[in-house]
Amino acid sequence: MISKPSETKSISFEFFPPNSAEALEKLVLEAQKFLIFQPEFFSVTFGAGGGTRKKTLLTANSLNQKFKISIAPHISCISLNADLARRTISQYIEAGHQRLVVLRGDMPSGVPVNSEFRYAKDLVKFISNEFKESIFIDVAAYPECHPESLNFFDDLKYFKEKVEAGANRAITQYFFNCDSYYRFIDDCNKLNISIPILAGLMPISNGEGILRFSKKCNADIPKWLRNKIEYYSDNNDYLIKLGIEFMSKMCESLLENEAPGFHFYTLNKSYPTIEICKNLNFDNC
Repeated sequence: MISKPSETKSISFEFFPPNSAEALEKLVLEAQKFLIFQPEFFSVTFGAGGGTRKKTLLTANSLNQKFKISIAPHISCISLNADLARRTISQYIEAGHQRLVVLRGDMPSGVPVNSEFRYAKDLVKFISNEFKESIFIDVAAYPECHPESLNFFDDLKYFKEKVEAGANRAITQYFFNCDSYYRFIDDCNKLNISIPILAGLMPISNGEGILRFSKKCNADIPKWLRNKIEYYSDNNDYLIKLGIEFMSKMCESLLENEAPGFHFYTLNKSYPTIEICKNLNFDNC
């Protein structure tokens, strides 16, 4: 039987699979620093088109074996058929993993896509039907609308379909405006969507990178914050300090408004996220 999340506030951290044994060893050392916050789980990403499938499994296994912590590997629809999905998920289960973050995935550039699972809801339904007693399913949610959706209402409908297909919980795309998250939760409540929705958070560690990626994924950056990021783009130490202060205040608001938990997109860097969590006294939980 799969283990259910705790009733307390959920705190979790995401990593991407390193490209070498040396980098994996370094990641394990970075991940160890997060244990003081008693995370519910670590997640490990899955490259476009499943390009890091083997590395995802290796990284997930390494973290689990080292820390005996619950791991949620990502799995995406792109270039995946039922047989490969079944074999991949069985590998995760055999390795002791009981969670998956199920996504459609980014379309790989210049590569034809051939998949039996067109949308995340299709893969969620497959996993729920075949591995219901073995896998806890997290899915993505988009408070500011998925960049490929025609409008917010269609996007909300697609999210509800993922929930109805068997999702147990959701993790949002990162955001910098708490009101976007609050409005999204209100809209979900109106549609009787009752699964927990964790707030996804991206600490600022690189100005140019956060501006570029936020544009790609449709994450709105408040104008005053964007202006500062652009102005101080050559002063990364200041930007990290600014981001820690800003996101700590964001998290305080989310706590006050009873967000069920926080999922930090660490980019394999411990410092900014650790400082935010310390500001919130998560190390004393």
